[in-house]
Amino acid sequence: MSGIFKVNGLVKTSVISALLATTTAMYATNPVKKDAQTNQTEVVSKTGAEALKAMNLQEVNQASVPTIHNSRIDNTFRKFAKNEQEKSAINSLISSMYPKKGTFLASALMQHELDRQQLFLLLEERGDLLIKNDLNPQLGNEISRYGSNFYKSVRPNAKAVDKWVDNDYTPKIMGLLHFDHKPTAEEVIERLDDIAAKKANFTSDDLRYYQTASNLFYYNNVKKQKNNQTLSELIAHKIFTIDNIIFKKLLTNYNFFGENSKYNQYDRLSDFYGDWMDTVKPTGK
Repeated sequence: MSGIFKVNGLVKTSVISALLATTTAMYATNPVKKDAQTNQTEVVSKTGAEALKAMNLQEVNQASVPTIHNSRIDNTFRKFAKNEQEKSAINSLISSMYPKKGTFLASALMQHELDRQQLFLLLEERGDLLIKNDLNPQLGNEISRYGSNFYKSVRPNAKAVDKWVDNDYTPKIMGLLHFDHKPTAEEVIERLDDIAAKKANFTSDDLRYYQTASNLFYYNNVKKQKNNQTLSELIAHKIFTIDNIIFKKLLTNYNFFGENSKYNQYDRLSDFYGDWMDTVKPTGK
């Protein structure tokens, strides 16, 4: 699988780790360009390799912006490690991210990494880790009855999807989330809403879904108790929703959910996509 950096072939802290030192701000205002293969999933018009050559991030110390951790994100991320070396790499990334980016931007970046990791488990046919690493044992046991056949529609284009996410989508998201300071919750929320409305090439239904999901999360969680933790989770929920929509479009375009995805008369891969990605979904609880 592709990636700037990965530990023992599983955890790809890759782009996010590299962007602790660099930024892709040069693409932050670029319009979205469509591509025949990634129709309506395109969030970037150039490759990640070029994006990673961008300027050094100039951190501005803002005492008003907290650097507290989002423990749900941290603890979930650690579950993707399959040995102590991978756990060490993840802990290093976690400890570096919050002081540099602040609670709210770190929450967006780290949640995006969780979303990537969960997608990569599908591409790498590692549903067994849902059980072994206590990520989502119920789902892991449910799909285990299909054996390797569960991934039959994944195999033909897994590498192409992996490459696009690693080299194209994530660097662009990092660029769109560039700030030259530790941003407040309001700044990060505004930026994410702008990505959904203007940069993600969402259809009206996609945008309506994003807005409804965001509003429901706000009223069910943040409105009841507005603090740094609930705002951090709202931000994580927003980037999760963006990633979830785009990943589903991407997999659809690469025929993950076509005729070959049927296991029997009733079941197919698309029936499990929601539960698969919801493994890392912010719940607000």
